[in-house]
Amino acid sequence: MFQQRPLTRYLPIRSGALDLRQHIETAGHQLDRCPHVQVDRTSCRGVLHKMASKFHTWQKRWFVFDRARRTLMYYSDRAERKARGGAYFQVKNNSNNNTFSILLINNRSSKNAFLKNRSNELFS
Repeated sequence: MFQQRPLTRYLPIRSGALDLRQHIETAGHQLDRCPHVQVDRTSCRGVLHKMASKFHTWQKRWFVFDRARRTLMYYSDRAERKARGGAYFQVKNNSNNNTFSILLINNRSSKNAFLKNRSNELFS
């Protein structure tokens, strides 16, 4: 059985010229062996299972990570007609406290999650 390498590049790459597909492949991942995942220059699409908030059961959802739009959204199916929820990544770099925020949204509400990094390494 084929086993992929674990993702080894964690620090953000801010260059707008980044080709997401090429970046993933040069990290050692063989996307041609993952027909259930669609990756192009700026986005990655595929099925993930999300835990439902009310009954805590796992639901199959179509997720789209879009680097250009700085979003991670999920839909009921591949048609991507109306987002059921997701997150907008809003980096508000404050070098004094190493914080950033993520705007979490669903079809009923939205809220900001403020996150903090222990070191300044992520923001350099």
